[in-house]
Amino acid sequence: MASAHAIFVSLKLQTMRGYVLKKSFDMPIGHFWTTAQNHIFKTLTYLEQEQRVEKKFIEPEDQSNRKQYSIIKTGRPNRAAG
Repeated sequence: MASAHAIFVSLKLQTMRGYVLKKSFDMPIGHFWTTAQNHIFKTLTYLEQEQRVEKKFIEPEDQSNRKQYSIIKTGRPNRAAG
């Protein structure tokens, strides 16, 4: 799962919200690889179920809920997931 690896590497660089992840994929690598926002959230859910990332709720600045994702220290990409 290439998107899982790309998201994992991005989260290794810094803790991010899903929306910010989507925006980061739109800019620097958008010419080579694009993904839909719903695919990013499905992948984040998958990584959370695999106990490779964790989700924390942060204080909202507006009315929407904010979830921030980060790598769990024991989380490592599964090479077999391809």
